[in-house]
Amino acid sequence: KDHTFLSYTISIFLLLSMVLYLRHRLNHSEEETQRIKQQLTENAAHELKTPAATIEGYLETIVNNPNLSDEKRKEFIDKCYSQSRRMSQLLADMSTLTRLDEAHLSRPNNEIDAADIIRNITEEMMPQFNERKISLEMDVPDTMPMFGDSSLIFSLFHNIFGNTLAHAVNATRFLITAKAGTDRYTFTFSDNGVGVHPEFQSRIFERFYRIDKGRSRRLGGTGLGLAIVKNIALQYGGTASAHTTPGGGLTITIDLKPTL
Repeated sequence: KDHTFLSYTISIFLLLSMVLYLRHRLNHSEEETQRIKQQLTENAAHELKTPAATIEGYLETIVNNPNLSDEKRKEFIDKCYSQSRRMSQLLADMSTLTRLDEAHLSRPNNEIDAADIIRNITEEMMPQFNERKISLEMDVPDTMPMFGDSSLIFSLFHNIFGNTLAHAVNATRFLITAKAGTDRYTFTFSDNGVGVHPEFQSRIFERFYRIDKGRSRRLGGTGLGLAIVKNIALQYGGTASAHTTPGGGLTITIDLKPTL
């Protein structure tokens, strides 16, 4: 009887310990989520101040100077429009990150084709790459079926293309390759531009992190593009990493699980 009672007591103790441990982890997870959201809100408020102040300044000049020339008025309105688009993109990126933070609540699991998505983005963005005199090259299988949310996978790849256009200074080539393993899809996106110093390569996926803040803002960047890339990759059991392209430039590698 004593032995049975002791076993019972130990079992109860272990069960309670497990409950307390799980509660601690849950609370810690909730606290961490709240901390991240608060940090995102604070950073976003900081990022929104500049375009908001710029728009206010230009509009104030237009209102207070009724005799402003049509040419100058148009210039100021164009700048207001540019800044408002930047604000809209920032809000859209924040919405995507919030959606990713809550993706575990409801995750679409439709059959999609990653290869088709990449080809569609390539076709869409080809004119912009041509304008920058960057050749687009692809080595992607005919089909790469996977399960997931097509809009998120589109956003993942689209943000990488956009990041290359914005930051691959002096690049003349952008190579996209994809390989299908037994339980992993691996995608690489390589340019031959100036690249990113190795000490910053792991940080380019952080929210609002910019190496060249002035250039990023001039080009309308929100500082959230690659953070979105990494978060989507994590949602699909994968990883996002960056390293130097052989010969110079930046290569971004994405690993995804085709099924979850």
